[in-house]
Amino acid sequence: MEKIDVHAHAIPPSYRARLVAHNHERPDGMPYIPAWSPSSHLSFMERMGISTSILSITSPGTYLVQGDDDLNRKITREANDDLAGICRENPDKFRFFASLPLPDVEGTLAEIDRVLDQNDKSSEQTGLAKGRMCVGFVILSNAAGIYPGDKSLAPVWDKLNQRKAVVFVHPTSCHLCPSSASAGHEEAQAASVPATSPNGGRAVPSYHPIPVFPNPMLEFPFDTTRAIVSLILNGTIQRNPDIRIIIPHAGAVLPPLIARFAAVSSFMVQVASATGRDAGVIAVSEQEVKDIFARQCYFDLSGTPYPDHLKMLLLVMPDAQRILYGTDYPFTPGDALVAARAVLDGALLQFFPGDKADKVMRKNAEDVFA
Repeated sequence: MEKIDVHAHAIPPSYRARLVAHNHERPDGMPYIPAWSPSSHLSFMERMGISTSILSITSPGTYLVQGDDDLNRKITREANDDLAGICRENPDKFRFFASLPLPDVEGTLAEIDRVLDQNDKSSEQTGLAKGRMCVGFVILSNAAGIYPGDKSLAPVWDKLNQRKAVVFVHPTSCHLCPSSASAGHEEAQAASVPATSPNGGRAVPSYHPIPVFPNPMLEFPFDTTRAIVSLILNGTIQRNPDIRIIIPHAGAVLPPLIARFAAVSSFMVQVASATGRDAGVIAVSEQEVKDIFARQCYFDLSGTPYPDHLKMLLLVMPDAQRILYGTDYPFTPGDALVAARAVLDGALLQFFPGDKADKVMRKNAEDVFA
């Protein structure tokens, strides 16, 4: 059965060099930067029965140096141009999500327009997304500690809404210093990172609450959840109805927490009203959250969601039209995915019988990127 992989990553040589230059040889606590090339990715796709992969730059993204917006903008443009070139060389196989230099709002607004304006000019009107190489944008779950619902980022969401963008939210490491016993500890730790740009900018640090665990194991699902709750309780998604959001890893740990954060949001607003303070959030009900998901959100199946994680997601999002196929290659090794293909495909057919499986594996993605 044909598949479209919405959660796949690329590591062009220029971006790999940037990671090494700015202290990310072991991104997010992973043991190494995995090998990647267009040819190896195409070979993986053939072995997995994947017709199209949506490439993106993963964590730590393209905002690599605090205090050097010019450099981060350059890294972002470089990465986006590299992915666009890879897609143009393989127009039947690849599309991409463009990166953004958040939390640099000015640079982000300019990059959104640059990428989409170039994209429209190069479109051949054939294939997935009518030939457009860029099919949306990837944002990280936080941008140097600023979560996507933060008011400072409102102009970015306004622009994305104006452009009717698809936004893929990808997790990254949290930027809260673990076990901080005193104010300023995080700043001191960040200051210990050597300068990696000519103007003294420092590499964005990556914190590890449990250092022996790579952050993708636990912190990534937690930070994805923080990001989506931030977007909902700040009203960001609701104010931007033309944006479609892809939530990775079967919704991270959102499904079991919906009732909890909805109830707490109402409590916070009630207490704030009684005391004359600003709650800082809006109140939402559990059903309102589910309605937001059903209206504007999609969930990919990257990671290892079978069977229990997927069961939890389907309790709150039973509509197969909101589920997308994803692999997380190459950060999930290709050989492991290929070895487990029969089991994974079998699980998909078990959870999504009949034509629902084709929707999850292919048709839903075609609709998202139409």
